[in-house]
Amino acid sequence: MTDFETWFGKSQTLRLERTFRCNQPLCDISSQFVMKNPSQITKHVISEQISYQPVIEAFLVSDESRITGAIHTYLSKLHNGLEEGSIPPSNGNKVRVFILGRYRKDQELIPYTWQKDFSDRIHLSFSTIHGSKGLEADYVILPRLKTGIYGFPCDIEDDPLLALAMPQGEHFPQAEERRLFYVAMTRAKRSVTMITVQHRMSSFLTELVKEHRIIVKDIEGEIIETVTCPECAKGVMVPRINGKNGTQFWGCNRFPKCRYTTNALDSMTMEHRVNYTRNRINQN
Repeated sequence: MTDFETWFGKSQTLRLERTFRCNQPLCDISSQFVMKNPSQITKHVISEQISYQPVIEAFLVSDESRITGAIHTYLSKLHNGLEEGSIPPSNGNKVRVFILGRYRKDQELIPYTWQKDFSDRIHLSFSTIHGSKGLEADYVILPRLKTGIYGFPCDIEDDPLLALAMPQGEHFPQAEERRLFYVAMTRAKRSVTMITVQHRMSSFLTELVKEHRIIVKDIEGEIIETVTCPECAKGVMVPRINGKNGTQFWGCNRFPKCRYTTNALDSMTMEHRVNYTRNRINQN
């Protein structure tokens, strides 16, 4: 679409810039995120939707095995809010929740007791983000916002056959993954909840934390402080141990893509943050 007139000649552009789905804060954050790609067609979205707080939540768990439990805890709090009346329903006495996975494999993260525990108040469904285009829900959960295998953004390069269908190559890093993340965020009418893993926070979440002051918490709501890598500005600093002498240092969690390390990253403050994070996660 970016080269439409090159291929088809003079045309008129009609922009659909009014939405009845996302609230304005979510429109603003998601639009700013995707518009970082200078090749993206500019669009200023105006919302007609009521805003709910928080617009974006981020929770950190100690390892992937705890993601399902974190989803269950989140759904439990949502269910309690609906029963108490602090959260208004949107359809009868229910709200709709999407769990959106970067991969179909993410479906395995759905709590198997959710129907017994929450179906009287919550309509829950799973979709890949690709499959969710054109759909909407009150709440969206992104369950594996992390680096590494089955992470998001995906580090696997696009199939070369896909490039043949494009008028020209993409030069902006992870352009398609960025658009996909935009799709995921804009499926939500009220709020997006992102779940990440200790020391493996997604670069997309790191970006939101840095630029929009998204606060990362443990699933019980306690704040977990993070330090953005000063070298790449995409990763977060995590504690590491020198294999030769056993001393501790800090390095970017995007290693080996980013090899920044330091022994003096405001060490007293950093040590406090690392210990605080460890203690909070161990308690869970």
